[in-house]
Amino acid sequence: MAQNSHRCCTLNLNVMATVKLEWHRKTVDQKLIKGEFISQQMATNVAEYPTPNPSLADLDAALDDLRKKAVAALAGGYALTYANNQAEKVLDGIISQLMSYVQNASGGVEAIILKSGMNVRKTPKPVPDPLQVENLDAFPTRSQGEVQLTWDSLDNSPYYQVEQWKEDNAGNGFWDKIATISKPKYTVTGLTTGTVYRFRVAGLGKDDVLGPYSQEATSVAP
Repeated sequence: MAQNSHRCCTLNLNVMATVKLEWHRKTVDQKLIKGEFISQQMATNVAEYPTPNPSLADLDAALDDLRKKAVAALAGGYALTYANNQAEKVLDGIISQLMSYVQNASGGVEAIILKSGMNVRKTPKPVPDPLQVENLDAFPTRSQGEVQLTWDSLDNSPYYQVEQWKEDNAGNGFWDKIATISKPKYTVTGLTTGTVYRFRVAGLGKDDVLGPYSQEATSVAP
């Protein structure tokens, strides 16, 4: 009997960590505080970050410039506000480049990223493969040429793949996919009255990964 192969997903336990700051959401005061912390942390952990690009001197200068201009801007006026905004853009650019530097220098290792004073993006939990479909049942309906399939629903599978055993013109048997559905039931139509049919079902997970097939179920078409 021919069997369809199904792909299996392998959980990657060595997922690369990613730098995350959400810098654009921070106020000027928050940027100054976080920027100073990053400068201190990278200076302390020079073994992990020997050649920051841009340099920490550039970062400190941008922080100092923004701090002065933010205070001056409190007096109001277009010129002082504009100068404050420009100083903030300079700091934003330096931080953006340092994020790239930290990502590369850390090799994506979470512990090393944290030593820079930056944060780490949370890694989504891997999605497990669908479990095996249980209690598949096939029975004739009251309509001619129709068979009803039902099975237990799976909590971790949003879709199901329904297959029917068929034969080609040369008499070779194979499993043919006849439906992809989201509910744990399916009505097969267009069957030949008096003929016995075989079916199986598998959960369909993320990236079209098929779980283990159910046991076969058979029914005669009414």
